[in-house]
Amino acid sequence: MSSASGPRVASGAGRDAAAGAGITPSPVSGTDGSAAGLYVGAGLSPRYWMTRAALGLMQLIAPLPYRTQQRLGRALGRVLMRLSRRRRDIVRTNLRGCFPDLEPAQLHALVRRNFEATGVSLCELARCWYAPQGLADIGRVSGMEHLKAALRAGKGAQIVTFHLSGFEIGASVLARVQPLTAVYAPSDDPVFEVHCRRGRLRNAAAIVARHDVRAMLRCLKSNGVLWYTADEGSNLGREIRLPFLGVDTGFLPTSSRFTRLTGAAVIPLTQRRLPGDDGVEVILHAPLEEITGENETRDTRCVVEFFERHLREHPEDYLWARRRFGVTRRDGAHRTGRTRRRTLSARRYRRILGRAQVLETAAGKPRTIRTPEGDVVKLFHRSDRVSLDWIVSPARRHLRETQRRRAAGQALPPLIGRGYCPAYRCFVLRYRPAAGDDITLLLDDPGASPMRRGQLSPGGGG
Repeated sequence: MSSASGPRVASGAGRDAAAGAGITPSPVSGTDGSAAGLYVGAGLSPRYWMTRAALGLMQLIAPLPYRTQQRLGRALGRVLMRLSRRRRDIVRTNLRGCFPDLEPAQLHALVRRNFEATGVSLCELARCWYAPQGLADIGRVSGMEHLKAALRAGKGAQIVTFHLSGFEIGASVLARVQPLTAVYAPSDDPVFEVHCRRGRLRNAAAIVARHDVRAMLRCLKSNGVLWYTADEGSNLGREIRLPFLGVDTGFLPTSSRFTRLTGAAVIPLTQRRLPGDDGVEVILHAPLEEITGENETRDTRCVVEFFERHLREHPEDYLWARRRFGVTRRDGAHRTGRTRRRTLSARRYRRILGRAQVLETAAGKPRTIRTPEGDVVKLFHRSDRVSLDWIVSPARRHLRETQRRRAAGQALPPLIGRGYCPAYRCFVLRYRPAAGDDITLLLDDPGASPMRRGQLSPGGGG
């Protein structure tokens, strides 16, 4: 596990498998050790008590027999379904949007099966990260001939999957028979981040953060195996919009770009739980020969259509509790609930301002900006003193006002994201205008803005 003192190489089964294959494991890439430093600094802070309690519960579940974990996971999923109304609404909304032909009883049964699968996946995650007995007795891999053929070509292999309910144990089982580099998303929670790195390095030969593209390319160019989830989107305008089970969704063209740069084969991976709670079978499918790297949209569609076929046969086998479908629409056709507030780094904040066009200022600071992608971003800087603006945030007043105007029928753009930058004490609200939306309604005082109301495009184009 990487620490504040420097990167660490893989340990446990992943390291042993890599050594046996004559491969030197790569260090943890794309991380700066800050999480481990924060982990030490967090100590017993109440902010992380819930995280510690959840991880402690996982460590208690890990040594149990696999069949017991399966039964416990299904029961846990049913409890979560009853207790978490917000997640239940997200799952139901996502499934209704992707499977509109389901009857209410069928939809309820599918939501229940999905929560049970999610509970089982949490118990499997505990086994992957903490179980002393490991995964040797429960996992098997089929389709290894496809991976070996790709490695004989000398250009590496991309193992792609979606956020299926068992994607974590699928990668761990495969890593025990074939050294691989796993791509992961670093967490803002330093306690969870440290456990996540340590747990994944028990099986994988190395892990890289999802923004460290150079480390991924080095892995493929050295004829390595790179595992990652291909259903990630981006709010920076670099995604490709494609229909996913009938819902317009954003995907990054990662597979296409890596194929163009390295020629590595794209091998889809799925997993299934064996009947009678007898273990997990990881399935490596035939490489997607249609992916050539010449057309990113076509290549990405090929990956999406493969997993669409899988989910139509096994609709419960996906983490539907994710707010995967980005834009909340005013017509209510597909709404995934409240947008999550994210923490923005100072570097990210400066990058947003550096690329944006300022539409309005307040107290000498930007108040409304437009990004190159056409999004409109509202910035609310907190006062340095304890005052009414510090206690009652202007961002909250702005949100209440936009909700009132939207209820009155005014064409306001939908809110797609919100965040807070501690370094600059700034709340950030991001809107995505569509045709017919009037972005001047987002200005606090259009007359005081550096740009006249008539100069602003209602469509919000960049």
